[in-house]
Amino acid sequence: MPIPSEVTFGFGGVLAAQGHLNIVGVIIAGTVAELIGSLVSYGIGRVGGRPLVAKYGRYLLIASSRQGSQASTLQGIWNADRTPPWNSNWTTNINTQMNYWPAEITALPECHEPLIALVEDLAVSGRHTARVYYGARGWTAHHNVDI
Repeated sequence: MPIPSEVTFGFGGVLAAQGHLNIVGVIIAGTVAELIGSLVSYGIGRVGGRPLVAKYGRYLLIASSRQGSQASTLQGIWNADRTPPWNSNWTTNINTQMNYWPAEITALPECHEPLIALVEDLAVSGRHTARVYYGARGWTAHHNVDI
């Protein structure tokens, strides 16, 4: 099965990202299940599979981390659960950072802005936590962070 020249991804109406997708060459349509099924049936390791996954990752970052939004969590903006896994928190041991690894190498530095804002907010509240709970100067953040 050949990889189509234009790949379609879908996330239940996240159409706000469509203007950015011209950069990526991706059109929004279908469902996540259809995309994953296509990747599995095609074979990610085959020639053409890795660029498809790279476009998908770039799309996820564009759609889930934009100026004025919150930083991306593991569930991203597509979480529909009232009690999601990990409370849809930012898991700051490594997962939050991993969401942003592709930002610079895929020419999306503006996608870092929500993460930088999160860290700036953490520095303020974390200063109080460090002083009160640890008797320490500076600031701290714990394994899971929420709003």
